[in-house]
Amino acid sequence: MATATKKAPARRKLAEKGTLDYLELALENLKKAGQHAQKDARGQLDSTVERTRDAVKDVTAEIRKRTRQER
Repeated sequence: MATATKKAPARRKLAEKGTLDYLELALENLKKAGQHAQKDARGQLDSTVERTRDAVKDVTAEIRKRTRQER
């Protein structure tokens, strides 16, 4: 009877990560990056809105001032 010359494939160690594990980690990292980007974008938009409101107040005040001077 002939003995098998090929070794059985080694079992994957629990600590080793496979392709699926790396893809899942990459997806989680992308999700976190997206959340941070949303926070950054939201902060920038809030800042822009505040500056625009301030500019509108300044322009309104200037218009009122000029209107009073013309009377």
